[in-house]
Amino acid sequence: MSEGPVTSLPYRTIGMVARCLMRLAPPGERLFWAQEAEHTLREVCAEAYRREGGVGLVATAFAECLDLARAALRARLGRATPITAGHPSRPPRQKGRKGMQILIHDIRLGIRSLRTSPTASLVAILTLSLGIGINTAVFSVLDSLLIRPAPFQQPERLVEVWNSAEQSKVRYPRFKRALYQAWRSQTDLFDRVEGYEVESAIYAGPEGAQSVGASFVTPRLLSMLGVAPLAGRVFHDGDGREGTAAQVVISERFRREQLGSLVDVLGSTLTLNGRPHTIVGIMPASFHFPNRSQELWLPLDVDDPPAALRDSRIVAYARLAPGVGLAQAAESVGERGSRLSTSAGGPASVSAALMPVSQRGDSGSRQSLIVLGGAVMFLLLIVCANLANLSLSRTLARGRDFAVRSALGATRRDLIRETVVENLLVGVFGVAGGLVLATVVLQTTTGLIPDQMLFQSLNRIDLDLRALTFTIVAGLLTSLTFGLPPALLGSRPNIVGVLRHESRSSTGSSASRRLRSGLVVGEVTVAIVLLVGAALMVRSFLKLHALEPGFQSEGLVSVRVGFPSEPYAEPQVRDRFSADALAELRRLPGIRSATVGTVPPDAGSIRFSQLEFAGKPGELTEQLIVPTYNVWPDYFAVLRLPMVDGRTFTDDEPASSIIVSQSFARNYWPGQSAVGQQFRSEGSKTWLTVVGVATEVRQLSLDDSIGSFEWYQPQKTAPGAAAPVRSASPSPTIEYRTFVVRADDPVAAMPLLKQAIHRVDSRMVLWKTSVVDDLFTEAIARPRVVLVLLLVFSGVGLVLAAAGIYGVLSYLVSQRLREIGIRLALGASPEGMFKQIIWSGMSFTLAGLITGLVASYFLVRVMRSILFEVEPSDPIAVGAVSLLLLMTAVAACWRPARRAMSVDPVTLLRDQ
Repeated sequence: MSEGPVTSLPYRTIGMVARCLMRLAPPGERLFWAQEAEHTLREVCAEAYRREGGVGLVATAFAECLDLARAALRARLGRATPITAGHPSRPPRQKGRKGMQILIHDIRLGIRSLRTSPTASLVAILTLSLGIGINTAVFSVLDSLLIRPAPFQQPERLVEVWNSAEQSKVRYPRFKRALYQAWRSQTDLFDRVEGYEVESAIYAGPEGAQSVGASFVTPRLLSMLGVAPLAGRVFHDGDGREGTAAQVVISERFRREQLGSLVDVLGSTLTLNGRPHTIVGIMPASFHFPNRSQELWLPLDVDDPPAALRDSRIVAYARLAPGVGLAQAAESVGERGSRLSTSAGGPASVSAALMPVSQRGDSGSRQSLIVLGGAVMFLLLIVCANLANLSLSRTLARGRDFAVRSALGATRRDLIRETVVENLLVGVFGVAGGLVLATVVLQTTTGLIPDQMLFQSLNRIDLDLRALTFTIVAGLLTSLTFGLPPALLGSRPNIVGVLRHESRSSTGSSASRRLRSGLVVGEVTVAIVLLVGAALMVRSFLKLHALEPGFQSEGLVSVRVGFPSEPYAEPQVRDRFSADALAELRRLPGIRSATVGTVPPDAGSIRFSQLEFAGKPGELTEQLIVPTYNVWPDYFAVLRLPMVDGRTFTDDEPASSIIVSQSFARNYWPGQSAVGQQFRSEGSKTWLTVVGVATEVRQLSLDDSIGSFEWYQPQKTAPGAAAPVRSASPSPTIEYRTFVVRADDPVAAMPLLKQAIHRVDSRMVLWKTSVVDDLFTEAIARPRVVLVLLLVFSGVGLVLAAAGIYGVLSYLVSQRLREIGIRLALGASPEGMFKQIIWSGMSFTLAGLITGLVASYFLVRVMRSILFEVEPSDPIAVGAVSLLLLMTAVAACWRPARRAMSVDPVTLLRDQ
C-alpha cells in the first residue's frame, strides 16, 4: 500500500466506514459527526501509516472505528464519551510521580509550545518586557521620591513645623530664633525639636576657593536622625556656641572628591569662609540632608549662637512624642501656632502647620510624579490587553490540539494547568527582559530628571529589593491574570463543541470574538486617556515656552560671585569690588553692557510678609510671597526692562526706595499712580517709598503659591550710609552678588567673565555662570520631562492599540475567508467587503474612543495643577487626539481589508 494522500482509496474506504458508523449518532448531530469523524479519522490513520506502516494503519483504523461506534451510541443515549482510539479514557497514574515531576513536565511542554510559534512567543515576551521594564523604572523613581520612607530612625514620626498664613493659605518654613525656642518647649507634642539652616560655604582647597553646599544644624539633630557616621562622631551639646572651636562633619563624597589624597582626615583642618574648622566626623555616601546638595554640616547652638548667626531663621525639625499621633499633633500645632507667634514677637495672623518628612518637596513635582505613575500603569494595562490577545490567538490556534488531547483523556484541569505554566514562562522571560530594560532606562534617564524634582529626595534612585519584588510580582501576575481567560476558553471539556468552533469552516466562538473585541476596546480606551494627557501637556508646554520674560533676555549672561569673609565683611568693600569688576567686564570684547543684580527667573530672595500701607494704618494684607531683586542703578537699562511709571534707581539711592511690579501697583493702588506711595512689612519701622513701577517679569512657575508681584531694591550702598555692626570674627555665612552682562555671543563670553573677575581678585568664588535663556529653559524642565515621558508612553500605547486592532481584524478575516469567498462568489463586490472590514475595525475604535474620552474627562483632571493656562477638557487637545486615533485605526484596518478584498473565491472554495 503506498503512502499516498489521505484522499487515496484506502482512506476513502475508511471514511466511508466512518460515515456509516455515524448513522448511529443522534440525528441532530449526525452530519457534523460524519464530517468531523471522517476528516479526523483519515488524518489519524495517515499518521499511523507513516509511523508503523500498513499494520499500524489497519490496527488504528479498527480501533478508531470501534471507538467511534461506541461514542455515537453513547451520544444517542445522552452520555458523553471521549474518543480514545480504543485506549483507556484516563492513563493510569504513575507511581511516584510527584508534583515536582508534573511541574517539570509542564515546563518542558510549555517551552516546546513556545518554540512551535516563535514569532508569537517573542512578540508576547517583548511586549511584556516593555511594559514591565518601563513600569519598574518609573516605580523605582516614585519609590525613591514619594513612597520609600526616609532612611532615618522612626521616619514616620519625623515632621517639620512650618509657618501657616491661614488667610492667604501660604505655608513656608524657617522661624526666628525666639519662635523656634517656643516650639522647642512644647514637650507634650514633641519628643525632640532640632533645627537647621541651609547655607553655602567657601572652601579654600588646594585647587582654589569653591562654593560647597553646607548646613548649620543644632548639635543633636544628626543623632536624632539615627544615622551612624562612617567615621568619627557627630556633634555634642555645646558645639556651635559663641567662642567654641569651629567644627565640621563632612560627607563621604566630599572626602573622596576633595580630600582623596589624605589617609586619615579626622582631626585635620578645613578652611571654610576664611576660618579653620576641625573635621570630627564623616557621614556615609547615602546620607542626604536636608537636600542632595549638602556636603558639610556645621554646628549651631541656638541658645548661644555666634553673633553673625543670631538673626538666622531656622527650620524646626521634630520627632513626635510617644503616644502622640500625627493628626493629633497637627491639630494642636494649628491651635497653638498664632499664640506662640505672638509671644515670640511675630504676627498674630500667622499660625503653624506640620509637614511630614514623607511629604517633603514641592507639590508640583509630587503631582508630576503621580501623573507619570498613573500613565505607566495605563501603559501596563494596554500591554496586558495585548498579552491577553496574543495568548488567545495561541490558544485558539491550538484548539484542535486541545480537542485531540481531551479525546485522549486529558482533563480540563490538565489543559488549564499546562496553559497557565506556559503563560508563567512568558512572564518569567518578560520579567528578565523587563529588568534589563529597567536597568538601561534608569541609567540613561536618571540624569534627565530635573534637579528640582530630585533636590529634596533623601533616598537613592536604584533597583533595590522593593523594585525587584515589584517587577517579579507585576510580571508573573500580569501574565497569569491575562493569560487565564484564554486558557479557560480553550480548555472546554465539550470536545464536540471545541471541534465545531475550531474546524476549518468555523468563524471562531462567539466568546472568543467578544473577548478579543473587548480587549481592543479597552486598549483604545486607555490609549485615549494617555493621548489626551500628552496633548494637554503639549498645549501647556507650548504656552509656557511662548511666554515673554518681560525683558530682552537674548544675549544676557549671569555669574554669581561669592565673597570671602575677609576682607569683604563690609558692604562698602563689596561695592568697591563690584565697581572694579564691572569696569573690567565692560572692557571685554563683545560685551555691550554690565550691571549687578539677580536676573529672572532666579530671585535674589523670597519675602514672606504682611504689608501695612501708609494710607491705611493698622490694616494688614494677607501673607504675601514676593520675589525680591537687589539691583544696581543701571540694572533696568542692561536688562532692557521697561518702566511704566516713575524712575529707576540713582547712584545715591536710599535703602528705603523700592520699585514694584505693575501688577503690585494695580492691585494695591487701583486707578492711581503708585509712585510716592509708602508701605512697610509687619514689624518693620522703615517705610518703603515707591519710586517706580516696572513691567512684569516671568518666573515661569506653575506653583500658585508664588505670586506675580516683584520688588526691586537698591543694593549699592548710598554714600554716607552707616555700616552695620559686625563681629570681629569672620562670618560663617557667605555674601553673594550676581553680575549680569549683555554679550554678542553669550557662550563665548562665559569663560571671559571668570577671567575678568579673577583679575580683580583671584580669591573670588564663581558659584554659577549661566546664559539667561538657559535659566528659562531650566525653569520649565519639570513640565518638559513630564511632556516627553507622556509622549513616549502615549506613543507606545497608540502603537499597541493599533496592533490590537490589526490583530483582531487579521484574525477575523482569516476565520471568515470561506464566508468571504462565498459572498464574493454570490455577487458581493470587493469594495463592499473592503468597507465591511474597515467598519468592523472602526466600530472597535469608536467604542473605545467614546469610553476613552469620557474616562479622560474625569481622570486627567488630576493634571490640573501641572497644566499652565490649559483646562483638562481643552477642545483642541481632545479634537487632535480623536483625529489621530481615527487615522491610526484606519491605517491598522487597511491591510486586513485589502486582504479580504483580494480573495479569489474560486481558488479559496477549491482549497476548502
